[in-house]
Amino acid sequence: MSNIKAKAKFIFKTRISLPEITSLKASNLKELLEGIMVAEPGVIFNHTHNFSLARQLLALELTNDFAYWVKNVLLEEELSERLAAINILECKDLEEVRHKHMAVLNTHIGINNSFKDAPVGQEFYFTKSNALICDTGKSAKTLREFWVGLQGCSLSSIFYHMLEYKIRLGNPENEFSHWLRHSLAQSDLADIISKINPYNFPLLELKNFLIEVTEDFLKI
Repeated sequence: MSNIKAKAKFIFKTRISLPEITSLKASNLKELLEGIMVAEPGVIFNHTHNFSLARQLLALELTNDFAYWVKNVLLEEELSERLAAINILECKDLEEVRHKHMAVLNTHIGINNSFKDAPVGQEFYFTKSNALICDTGKSAKTLREFWVGLQGCSLSSIFYHMLEYKIRLGNPENEFSHWLRHSLAQSDLADIISKINPYNFPLLELKNFLIEVTEDFLKI
């Protein structure tokens, strides 16, 4: 099983993030909603995904920048929790992510007519994520080679293959599952990985789980 060769080899990639501050900023919830409505997809991706890398170094309770700012600057804890509860894994693309955040904000604004302004200097600045995707020079043609490759993956590489490949590029599943399913005929392993919610784990824990579950299949 571990020596069966794939139709096409898996190319391990990584990403280099090049953030870019845009001209959009918000001082209150109404402006935050307006900004989300018109922001480029790269902005939506940045503010709903950069926490996955940041939480490796910081103890972050909230899952995106919008929720963090609403709680810690505007002091709207209940709204922050609703924003943080949005299940991005269920979204097929960034436009759906955008509209789910808009829906939560619209509902809250419809009930509450007053808008609290952020203190001067604590406005929300919309930042775009420009990612440079790079080939790491590592590849896999068999399940064993894939398992070995996972062990050498950087967390940025795990982030790209498990999160960015699906939601930012609009693919139906993460790239690991896609390759296992369509090139290596490992649908059972692909299903297990595809059902993981990568937003619920620090990337290091996610990487370790991927290594362990792949190793289990090597023993079959």
